[in-house]
Amino acid sequence: MYRENILPKAAGIYITRNCNLRCGYCNVYKKNLAELDYDRWIQTFDVLESLGIQKLTILGGEPTTRADLPQLIYHLAHNTSFDFSVVSNGTANLKTLRSLVEAGMQKYSSSVDTINGDSLDPFTTLKSKKAMSNFRELREMGVPHLTAYLVLSASSLPQVVEIAKALSEEQIGLYLLPYHYAQGGETFWETRDIHKKEGFAFETSQIPQVRGVMEELIKMKHAGYLIENAEHYLRKIPDYIVDCNWHCPDTLNELRIDSDGSLMCCHDYVGTRTPEFNIFQLAEEKGLSEFLSQRWKDSRDCPGCFWPSQFHNAIV
Repeated sequence: MYRENILPKAAGIYITRNCNLRCGYCNVYKKNLAELDYDRWIQTFDVLESLGIQKLTILGGEPTTRADLPQLIYHLAHNTSFDFSVVSNGTANLKTLRSLVEAGMQKYSSSVDTINGDSLDPFTTLKSKKAMSNFRELREMGVPHLTAYLVLSASSLPQVVEIAKALSEEQIGLYLLPYHYAQGGETFWETRDIHKKEGFAFETSQIPQVRGVMEELIKMKHAGYLIENAEHYLRKIPDYIVDCNWHCPDTLNELRIDSDGSLMCCHDYVGTRTPEFNIFQLAEEKGLSEFLSQRWKDSRDCPGCFWPSQFHNAIV
C-alpha cells in the first residue's frame, strides 16, 4: 500500500558516474550521464535539507574524480546540517585525501574485500591494498570515522572474520554488502552483475557456512568489534544471500539522486517512471507528491534485493 506522508531521513547522491576502476560486479560507470555543476549541487543540498534529509552519502563512480569535490565537502561541512560521508574505491592519492580532510570530511568509507590478496577480481586486490594504506593515512590526519565496505561473496566469505578482526585492530568499521547478480539477465540494475558470476554468487549448499560466519560476526559485534551492520541484518543474510529477494516496505527508505539530478527508484534500480523527475521538482509539493506516487509504482516492479542501506533505512 502506497503511503506518501512518510519521507526518508537518508539520501545518497551519485556525485559522478565516472570511475577510474572497472570492478566486475558494478555497472554504474557504464552509463554516461551529464553531471550537475557545483552550483546545481549546492541547490540540490538546499532541496534535501528542506525535505528533512539528515544523513547524506556521497557516492560514485569515484567521487574523487571530481576536481571540485573539496569545495563541495567544504560547503557540506560548514553550511549544512547533514551527517555526511564519502564512499570511495580507495585509490585516491594523499594530496586529494588531505584536501578533503582540510575541507571538513569526518566520515570516509572505502572498499576492502581482501587483506591477503586472495581474490577472483584483480581490481579487488588492487583497491583493497590501497584502501588500507589510505585508511591509515586518514587516521593520522584525524578522520574519526572510517568504514571498510566488503562485498560479501563466495570468494570473500572465508576471509570475512579475519578481515573484521584486522579492521577493528586499526579502529576501522566493517560494513558488509552482499554480492548481487541480475537474476534472468536483466539490464536495469546499477550495482550488480548482469550475469551470475561463478565464484562470487552463493549456492544453497553454502547457506550453513554463511550462517556460521554471521553467527561469529554477531558474537564479535557483542564483544565490541566494529561491525556496522545491524545484528538483525546479519541474522537475515543466510535467508536472502542466494536469491536476494527481500522487498522494501511501502515507504521510501532512502532518496537517490543521479549525477544529472534525475531521481532513481533506489541505488540499484533506476525504474521507468522515477527518472522522469529531478531533485529540483521535489521543492514543490505537487512535484513531490507525483514523484512519490510514481516511484512507488516502480518499486512494485522490482524482484528484490538485500542491500543493507535499504534494509537499515527501512521505515516499518
